[in-house]
Amino acid sequence: MRARRLLGVVVAAAMVPVAWLLTPELGVVNAVPTAVAGCLALAAVVSWPAPSAWIAWAGTLGAVTSLAATGRVLAVYGSRPGEQSLAGLEVAGLLVLLGLVARRARPWPAVVVSTVLGVAEAAWILRFMPAADLLTTVGGVFMWSLGAVVAAVAGSYPRLAAARLRQSVSAARNSQRLHLAHALHDYVAHDVTGMVAQAQAARFAAADDPAAMRTALERIETTGQEALTAMDSILDMLRDDADPEFGVRTAGFKGLAAIVDSFRRESPDRSVALVANESVLGELTPEIQLAATRVVIEGLTNVRRHAAGARLVRVTVEPSPPNLLLIDVANDHPGRGRPLLPGRASGRTGLATLGERVRQLGGHLEGRPDDNGGWILHCELPLASGNSG
Repeated sequence: MRARRLLGVVVAAAMVPVAWLLTPELGVVNAVPTAVAGCLALAAVVSWPAPSAWIAWAGTLGAVTSLAATGRVLAVYGSRPGEQSLAGLEVAGLLVLLGLVARRARPWPAVVVSTVLGVAEAAWILRFMPAADLLTTVGGVFMWSLGAVVAAVAGSYPRLAAARLRQSVSAARNSQRLHLAHALHDYVAHDVTGMVAQAQAARFAAADDPAAMRTALERIETTGQEALTAMDSILDMLRDDADPEFGVRTAGFKGLAAIVDSFRRESPDRSVALVANESVLGELTPEIQLAATRVVIEGLTNVRRHAAGARLVRVTVEPSPPNLLLIDVANDHPGRGRPLLPGRASGRTGLATLGERVRQLGGHLEGRPDDNGGWILHCELPLASGNSG
């Protein structure tokens, strides 16, 4: 890297003797911009990847020198037709600098310097055109500007492709983080909340009922094993061949039944009912099945956290005309009792995130008091998702 930078400095410094050598052939007004543009372009190439600021300054110097020469020729001579072969090296240098600036410089310097380089390259032909009418002059400048457009596109394309790649990688990482966050909230938090509830029950039963305490500890062990299994499944999501959306726990009727059974085992003093249409659940798309499972998990988790006094919990998953799947998780407690985790701020982020996902699928989610004085989490989903977003 250091050797390339040093070589670039040497090549850039060679513009002085090169200009001196070209002066007899081109005259000083053409020799200087040709030497400057050619040597700076070659220096930028041999020292690549040069710092973005260096590339921008090199492009600026090449463009300003070329425009100054063009302005002097037009002001003093009006036009100067003559030999263009060696002077064409200036155009090549300007185009190389334009492409490198568009590729490497920072955004705003890239726009400004590329524009100035494009103007300098297009105006170069005016030094060699004989006096002509305005239309001919504009046509000549336009034709030469096409080279600048090609150089700008060639330099900008890798830059834009790299930016799109960074955005894609960032979006993929964000998507994976969201999948992991959803899985942790829906499954691990569900099981850990059950463990906390059982631990609290065991604490109260410890002194008076050793048998009840043993039962509670067994439930904690079972729930802990389920949490570890869920964690293993979440870790499996990080494998390259894993499906991050459906790798945690089976959805559908069996998955719902297992979730409700786990909740029932943790809460033997509650009446927990599941009413679900197994045939309909089996025909749902994977997105709707997963969303329905998440709604049930969220509802049961909130019962643990906010309705510890509930004695009746009912989970209903059934179709409804015209083309809806209704999901209700209802309990007979208003949910205003002592929270399960009094030192933990809720924030309701899980419900809000789930509601957004349901809306993306074309559904609706709300939590509200029911007609019996309890609380219900109500969700409506289309039987076929219109947007898997």
